[in-house]
Amino acid sequence: MSNSGSAPDQPTGPQPREIGDDEYLSQYGSRQGGKPLFWSRPRPTDTDGLSATIGRLTPAEARKPVRMTGAATSDDGVRYARAGDLRAKGFEVTHTPSRRNKDHTSISHAGEWDATMEGTFNESWSDPLWHEESGGATMSDQLRPQQGARPWLPAYDVTSRLLLNEYNIPLAGLIDQDDVTYLYVCLMGELEDVNIWAYALVDDAEIGLLTSLTGDDLAAAINGALTRRTLVVAIAADHELVDWIPVRVDAAEPLEIARSFVKQMRRRWDTIRMEVEDLERQPELAS
Repeated sequence: MSNSGSAPDQPTGPQPREIGDDEYLSQYGSRQGGKPLFWSRPRPTDTDGLSATIGRLTPAEARKPVRMTGAATSDDGVRYARAGDLRAKGFEVTHTPSRRNKDHTSISHAGEWDATMEGTFNESWSDPLWHEESGGATMSDQLRPQQGARPWLPAYDVTSRLLLNEYNIPLAGLIDQDDVTYLYVCLMGELEDVNIWAYALVDDAEIGLLTSLTGDDLAAAINGALTRRTLVVAIAADHELVDWIPVRVDAAEPLEIARSFVKQMRRRWDTIRMEVEDLERQPELAS
């Protein structure tokens, strides 16, 4: 059988597509010696800029296409940015799929990626979410709040669906974000300037209960919707969201959820305080 000399057909891999401005990107990072490491400036060998993955991934999901072996640990993390926010600050966002990662994305800059651009790049991303904080939930399970938003309307793209309880301000209700419904509840501090709020993904059956019950039966249904899942728990001051973290809840009363949140936030803020103190000791800032 003669050989025609023509090259064999090459298997077709994932094809690039346009990434919408409203789409989220996930950047994988890790902790080394307790300090976060997320690449914020290309190295000379990074010919296509910096890498990210399309979508809001958990730390374990973001780790998978990067590290070929081992399981996710507390040192695996991820941070998020919208493609449009990066583009608005001068970065190019291009879908560059590979056979290993069909959602691989390259982030580049036409000009010099100097220290100023490095700072601009970091400002585009959220605070890191670490593996032990994610509770095993996918990011689509969790509300995406925004700093400064009202706790009962916790982001610009959230719409109110149903008010369940109020006293001076809304204290519980149903809200929608990206066609997904969440329950919001003020856990404590209802009449104070500082309060704690929880946000839980609810399914159709739970929505049916929450919309049909009243009085103590409704209160019991609300408490039930806050268990056996990962919540986003937030602190607000003067009716504006300040900070939040995911909290895994198996079976707990609202007050216990608030206690767990306060303990985790204290650890988070202690870590930030130590990192700021390390920065203050740098020669450039100490002079």
